[in-house]
Amino acid sequence: MNTSDHLTTFPAIAIFLAGLAFFFHGLDGVKESLKSMAGRSLRQRIERFTSTGTLAALWGFILGALAQSSTAASFIVTGFVSSRLLTLRRALTMVAWANLGTVVLPFIASFDIRTAIALILGVGGLLATFRAGREFLLPAWRGLFMLGLLMLGLQFLKDATGGIPEEPWFRQFAQTLGDSLAFGFVVGIASRLVIQSTSAIVVIVVTFVNSGILTDSQAAMMVHGAGVGVGATVLLMGRSSHGLPRQLAYFQAIINSAAGAILALEVIAGKVTGLPSLMDLIRNTITSDSSRMLAIVYVVQQALCVGIAELCGSRWTNWLNRLSPPTDAQNLATPM
Repeated sequence: MNTSDHLTTFPAIAIFLAGLAFFFHGLDGVKESLKSMAGRSLRQRIERFTSTGTLAALWGFILGALAQSSTAASFIVTGFVSSRLLTLRRALTMVAWANLGTVVLPFIASFDIRTAIALILGVGGLLATFRAGREFLLPAWRGLFMLGLLMLGLQFLKDATGGIPEEPWFRQFAQTLGDSLAFGFVVGIASRLVIQSTSAIVVIVVTFVNSGILTDSQAAMMVHGAGVGVGATVLLMGRSSHGLPRQLAYFQAIINSAAGAILALEVIAGKVTGLPSLMDLIRNTITSDSSRMLAIVYVVQQALCVGIAELCGSRWTNWLNRLSPPTDAQNLATPM
């Protein structure tokens, strides 16, 4: 589809809905493929390959890149802890670095990837259909196809929203809204409660920025709001858990909410004082492309999550034990 061709209202809505469906089905498919691959042999490898903090960080990054949801990665790691495959400290390292791993998707979305989409869909679909290789590779081939479906959804979203800034209703709406930072922040929090992937939200925001629906500052605030929304999401999802699983939920909530809040305050301070913001620095020194600027902002936010986690180091164990003491069974079964 040629993005330069403005779509009429009904076809644009149809393509937008199809894009959302492809995107979320693809995202779920990648997650399910990852779960299918997490069998006994993979768990044994994780136990062996997370013996040091550096290796735990690497596995966490890979897990985040594959799952594309820090919440999903957190619950997967919780399963490893409950299965006595990880100590709490190694689990915290994996969860922190899984946040940084989710930055892969927004960077992919910032490039024109039509040929790559077709190649991934074709190769992944054919390998899955003909069950190429050994049986244990089938989830990987399905995951590759689902990744292509996810990327196709992104392209549909870009195409569907391309003509929106030219619509009279949008111009009126934009004039009414102005450059409201609070709007972007609140929408980011609300979006994260509905969409269980901050990287997915960033990708959707990228399409809105490219289409002129959001200003750069509003988009940045939406990303930072989504970071705070992670805290609310994991606490809601983990509200029935106790002990170690709830500790990981608290940890994820604290580092994401803190990173999002710090960077949101930075945007507000820049607007109030007139000093260069993070977006201004990126625009002046790295790239002026809005989608890539936003992807870099997301990298900074996720790197800040890791920084907060590493800064407090071993003190996390004591703090989390106070917030959610391990159950008697976990004290007996789980290595500390």
